[in-house]
Amino acid sequence: DDTYIFIDPGDVVYSVLFVVHKKDLGEIWVVDEIYGHRSTHQLMIQEAKSREGWKYASKSRRIVIDVAGFQHHAAESPADAWRRETAFWISGRKYPVETTVDRLRVALGTNPLTGRPRLRIHPRCKGIISEAGGGAPPYKDEGVGGLWTRFSSNGKPKRENDHSWKALGYGLQEI
Repeated sequence: DDTYIFIDPGDVVYSVLFVVHKKDLGEIWVVDEIYGHRSTHQLMIQEAKSREGWKYASKSRRIVIDVAGFQHHAAESPADAWRRETAFWISGRKYPVETTVDRLRVALGTNPLTGRPRLRIHPRCKGIISEAGGGAPPYKDEGVGGLWTRFSSNGKPKRENDHSWKALGYGLQEI
């Protein structure tokens, strides 16, 4: 099994997921999440290093970050901060929203080996669960719905409240 870190470093919500690829079962497990509100890169890295999943992620040494994480806004980029502080390999590319949604739909499909969804999310991961409409968001000014909520006018996904799902979708495409 390989453990990865998938990141969406947003200004309002900064999502860090610990994701295990259970190759023998054909499953993806989201085992932990840091759902920071208006946080800094340094605080999120410090928190990630304190989590149990860090020791497992340290074996694969792989981080996938939203492509925006490579941008410099009058300071060090999120990707540069994570690379400097962790010495992990950082990757991330731009993917169309529909491609990301399609990749997530495949992960949500039934695994013929186990009879359950290929994607498993630990109940402690409140941010990603709320983004899927499964509960109140960790921060009251964040809504629910994410990539699954669509505009009625054109059927395209709304690009809001989707921080953890974007991180997961991009990450799954990279690995």
